[in-house]
Amino acid sequence: MAGQRPGGFPLLVRGDWGSAEPPPALRKKLLCYFQSQKRSGGGECELRAATGLSLGFFWFYLVKQRVLERQSHELRLGEKGKLKLIVTEPDTALAAEEEAFEEKLTLQKAESCVANSELQEEADSAMNVAEKPREISPSVVFENIQECSPKCLRLLLENISGLAADDDFTVEVIPEINVAVATFTKSIDTEEFVKKCSQNKRVKKFKMTARLLELTRSIKAENIPASISTDYITVYFESVRNGGGPVSDVQLFPEENLAIITFCDHKGNTLLSLTKLLSGRGPERK
Repeated sequence: MAGQRPGGFPLLVRGDWGSAEPPPALRKKLLCYFQSQKRSGGGECELRAATGLSLGFFWFYLVKQRVLERQSHELRLGEKGKLKLIVTEPDTALAAEEEAFEEKLTLQKAESCVANSELQEEADSAMNVAEKPREISPSVVFENIQECSPKCLRLLLENISGLAADDDFTVEVIPEINVAVATFTKSIDTEEFVKKCSQNKRVKKFKMTARLLELTRSIKAENIPASISTDYITVYFESVRNGGGPVSDVQLFPEENLAIITFCDHKGNTLLSLTKLLSGRGPERK
């Protein structure tokens, strides 16, 4: 598990949606289905579409195994009935097909660059002028924290970073899955911090692992009351006090009591509680 990035445990999902990729509305329903432990045995994951199928990448190995152990998977489509899903391990043929496609795409890009070398040089020059530095997630995920109490973890992170808890960073603990997330409000090289944590003897003694939390523009909020509107959800997640930012889209799924909130950029939700993603706590009317 050490160094395992989010979405490191893939599964192949097939269904009767034709030879093309699943349409956007169906992809969102598939994502919500596989993120629900009650319905599919799943949990936090991301969905990547391919021709005639989808690939689900789960954060944790045990979550992937729960999905595989389910005897059947069916997605309810309202008046359209149910969609039977076939979930299997990715086969080598699929991997080879994707690799061949990526190689073909790379070759096409190379040929295009040769044919338009002069134009490409001008474009590259313009891009270099406007190029922005790579942005790094301000949040670090700690796994296997069961041997380290929340208070001890905060003290340990203060010792490693030289910063003060609450003033310079916050720590959120999700005891159900033995995970904690440290989000730095003060500027810090989180990649270097992860390296220091991996080398720290106390972290090793507790058998914890540390990795960057992947930047994302969309989050899922569950247990949304039927009376709450998209306008209220938008205002709630745009609140700076809640760690939010400008929202570009809200997709409500009343039958599932959940919503998918998409921000204008990842900065809008990097400080939002990871608990909203993992334990399903959504906005409540005050």
